[in-house]
Formats: sequence, structure tokens, C-alpha cells
Amino acid sequence: MNILILAMSMGHGGAETHVLTLSRALRRSGNEVTVASAGGCLVGALTAAGVRHVRLPLDRRSPLAVMRSASGIVSLCGRECFDVIHAHGRLPAFAAHIARRLSRTVPPAVVTVHGIYDPHAPGARFSTWGERTVAVSDDIADYTAATYRIPRAGIAVI
Repeated sequence: MNILILAMSMGHGGAETHVLTLSRALRRSGNEVTVASAGGCLVGALTAAGVRHVRLPLDRRSPLAVMRSASGIVSLCGRECFDVIHAHGRLPAFAAHIARRLSRTVPPAVVTVHGIYDPHAPGARFSTWGERTVAVSDDIADYTAATYRIPRAGIAVI
């Protein structure tokens, strides 16, 4: 498979470490993996594992940054034939959603929810969860299902 993983950044943190671990495992399994993020100190570890990194402003909430990210995703998907997008977090998921609406070359998305997001935060009403949703714990899956009206049975827990 050819997989595009979206993360806000590749700095230090739980979601970023998860993206690095997942990317390495997918590469070892023979998959092609590209990670798009705003960059950070873990990019070197990605490239050392044979994972390509593309810089996109996926860590910024401004409408201009979201459109730049979505445009970058469309451009990447136009150049490569990705089988799936795996977004980690709300901003990357939203950018993937916008990209998919802009172009038929953008594949379906899986979204991994790493934390509890405030449903009343600015922009929260634009949250999207992809064709498949994954949560990093049962508590987060329960909260996401109840708060964002996603059927709990449709959320996989890792």
C-alpha cells in the first residue's frame, strides 16, 4: 500500500511518537509511507527509516493555513497514487476532508483521535472523523462517540 500520514507536527509528544512508530512498522511491512506535517525534531528519525516527509502547515488553525494544507494534500495525491490517508488529530483530519472535497484524486481517510477535544472551541464544529475512526483508548472512544455523535461501534480502539 501507499499511505499518506498526516500529523500536526513531528516534535516531541505522544501522537508524534505514535506516528513515528506506526510509520516504521508500515515500512518494515513493505508499505510506502509519506508523512506530511509542520516538521520537528522527529523528521530525521522518519527519513532514517525510509519514510518521506513533506512539510505542510498542519499545525496552524488559520483558514489560509488550512487551505494551504488541503492544497498540499491535493498536490501530493495528484503526483502519487495513495491508497489511504491516515490523519492524526483534528486539524489534519479537517485538511484531509477539505482536500477530498476539492479533488477526486484524494483517497478516503482514517482518523486517529489521540485526545479529548473541546466541542465548544473555535472551529470545533468543523471537526471531521474520516471514513474510519480510531481512538487510542476506550475513554477517548466513548467521549468522541458521545460528543461528536459517531456510532461507538464504528470506532476502533488501539
